[in-house]
Amino acid sequence: MAQKKNAPAIQMDSQSAVAAHIVATDRYTAKQEEAVGSVQCIIRYDFQGRPHSFNADGWFNATEAAKRFEKRLDHWLDNAETLEYIQALDATLKGEESEVSNTRKSGYLKTKRGQSNGGTWLHPKLAVVFARWLNAKFGVWCDLQIDAIVRNGIRAEGNANLLPLFLRDTAATWERRFPPAYYQALAKLTSTVYTGHAGGTPALYGHITDQWVYAALLPGDVHADLKARRSESTKMHQWLTAGGQELLDKQIDRVADIANSSNGMRDFEARMMAVSVGRPGQTGFIFPRAA
Repeated sequence: MAQKKNAPAIQMDSQSAVAAHIVATDRYTAKQEEAVGSVQCIIRYDFQGRPHSFNADGWFNATEAAKRFEKRLDHWLDNAETLEYIQALDATLKGEESEVSNTRKSGYLKTKRGQSNGGTWLHPKLAVVFARWLNAKFGVWCDLQIDAIVRNGIRAEGNANLLPLFLRDTAATWERRFPPAYYQALAKLTSTVYTGHAGGTPALYGHITDQWVYAALLPGDVHADLKARRSESTKMHQWLTAGGQELLDKQIDRVADIANSSNGMRDFEARMMAVSVGRPGQTGFIFPRAA
């Protein structure tokens, strides 16, 4: 249910927020038509720092994953063993001989056009086979994520409800949100030199910013979605709503203040953890008000 305009902001820790926005359901269907209808409800999980997209029925964005492992989805689809597996899967699920002769028209993969969640999505029973082809460890991880989604009925209502509060549909025009004083504080903390962005900044600044500004501020699903949206032409903060930007500004000030008064990185991290609640590294947050 949407918040009313000018309603008071709701404050809760990250665990309460996640519990409040994950709805259990025993609904699961193997019908491809119904499954693809819920592609817009996205659940994103991080594997080795990179977000991967599933929908509420366990379907998996294969195009996204293939790019991150620098492999081509079409090569896998054209593999004779892939067709053979799909035929066996189809026969097992339907209880009759399979009539599938083309992997792309099998009904076990669907293509969604557009930049937002676009790509080829695979049926959960097919996704694990593809993920294993990309990388063995990724295959095991993917299997566990899909199993949890399907068995526990994890839905994306929480993500769907939170995203409009934090993230815009399109990126805003760039404007500076991280002031020089923030980078000067990081330079002091890390014993590095900051002379502006002309020559670039140490990679460590980006790591600190992602961990202690964005990840510590945003719910996990929102943070993963935000990272997936950034590109060479847009920065993460450009996707934040006005309410999200307001919270970002406060978090930037918080991190800069603690960085300036810390005695080295260990002290900084300990003090940041001390003001965090819920999952490690995430501060208690106030949801931005609905527009």
